[in-house]
Amino acid sequence: TLFPYTTLFRSPVDLGVVAYLQIEVNDLADALDCLIENIRKGGVLFGVWHSRANLSSDYSGQQNPDLLADIDEIREIMADQPVEIEVLENLEGQIQTKDGLKPSITLVLKAIKK
Repeated sequence: TLFPYTTLFRSPVDLGVVAYLQIEVNDLADALDCLIENIRKGGVLFGVWHSRANLSSDYSGQQNPDLLADIDEIREIMADQPVEIEVLENLEGQIQTKDGLKPSITLVLKAIKK
């Protein structure tokens, strides 16, 4: 089982958060499925990831595209879930590095469980 500790938490929960989880898309789909299953109806799913769109810029983070979230892949995963997407977008920003400020694109998801 991918997430053996789910029995430690009381479910359903009001808020599920995925923060910068860098795993392949099939595993991400499994993780989101497990999380959404444990969110109560009307509860919120919030996700934030380094976007794959970073690879087209001077991004100094994760370089493996298979481990970076993509809007189309997240949308496809969510299509099979009992959620209504309120926000799914790439937000442009900057990150401080040893070489100064670098551009950074963050993928953000907010969804409500139906």
